[in-house]
Amino acid sequence: MKKMKMNLRRLLLLAIAPCLSCALLQAEEAAVRPGGIVATVGDDAITQSDLDRRLALELNSRGGSISTDDLKQNKPALERFVLDKMIDDLLILQEIWQLRESKKGEKEAEEKKETSRPVAGASRISRTARYISEEAVDREIKRRIETLRESRINVRNEIDFYQHIEQTTGLDRAQIRAYIREEVGIRRYLWEKVFSAVDPFVAPRESRVYYENHVGEFTTPVEVSFRQIFLLPDRINSFVAIKKISEGLENKVPFVDLAKEFSQDFDSPEARGRVWERSFEELRSWLAPIPDKLKTMSQGEVAGPFRTDAGIYFLELVDRVDGQPKSYEDVQEEIEKKIVRARQELKFEMFMEELRRRSHIEKLLAGARGATGADGDAEKTAGEGAASPADEEPGEREVPETEPETGEAAGAPGG
Repeated sequence: MKKMKMNLRRLLLLAIAPCLSCALLQAEEAAVRPGGIVATVGDDAITQSDLDRRLALELNSRGGSISTDDLKQNKPALERFVLDKMIDDLLILQEIWQLRESKKGEKEAEEKKETSRPVAGASRISRTARYISEEAVDREIKRRIETLRESRINVRNEIDFYQHIEQTTGLDRAQIRAYIREEVGIRRYLWEKVFSAVDPFVAPRESRVYYENHVGEFTTPVEVSFRQIFLLPDRINSFVAIKKISEGLENKVPFVDLAKEFSQDFDSPEARGRVWERSFEELRSWLAPIPDKLKTMSQGEVAGPFRTDAGIYFLELVDRVDGQPKSYEDVQEEIEKKIVRARQELKFEMFMEELRRRSHIEKLLAGARGATGADGDAEKTAGEGAASPADEEPGEREVPETEPETGEAAGAPGG
């Protein structure tokens, strides 16, 4: 249940990102928001301006606009989501900074303390710059340019890249590079200290047991019957609909009833929630990733929310006619990757829980959970009259398929 909730919150954010206007994010709201502290993590602080910049990046819009009322209604939940991720990132960065300081000689460390002692949150960029080179940032920008091109966004070079990000988030070149520098450092550190430490060996017996218990994952259906809920991507009320649909599914509301109430694929409620019957040959022309989702679903299972080029979908598999499962030998390598990934996710969650336990974290953003960590389990909600905090956990981090291409070690000493 906890993992499902983490996936849902991440998908909620991804699902509505293209329909939020970052111009509104920085216009009327910015004029009335002080740059005060919204959270402290040990001796470091996250300010409101830090949160606004990060939120703008997370909601890197591709177009569309919303009303100021809609923005005010939905922005608090997004702020809490992003703040949790910023706190986790800062915990990891603090580990990196401490690791590098511990590798320097006592004399150099003492000289540094006297001449350039970091002030809470004031020198994050300079501290990060000491272990992530400009070349590493440049390589990451080139990778992101290729990703944007694959998404059919007209970004030809670094100049176009900076202009695209600035137009959609309001961040300047220095801020963009600072953000990417931290992302590179975090990804590199997690690979070296967390993910790569997981034993990659999977015993044949373990993978065969997985195969026997999940044979449906490796069986391609010949034909499926399913229902769908479709939401347009350019409507802010889609975010509200996703939340209501997800709550309805948790409360066992029939999928067909939710489809009739919320789906935007037909004007007539009677047509919404209809059962589609398709062979997989016919589904080859459907939008990705719908065919792949249906291949792995069991009867009665629900998938979503997830994005396609057309919009946001939920699916319910009504029935399936199966073909023959793939042999164990054909899928053994795939199973081994699944098992190793599960190990990495578990190790990462244990690693983050330990960081949160050791550090004093205090959330001062209205509606967010309050003091946690080193000095006790007491929690308080900041902001007078704030609503009760939602049942939220920090969003999960994707495990990289391979070691990041860096040429530098996160924990190695540097100038």
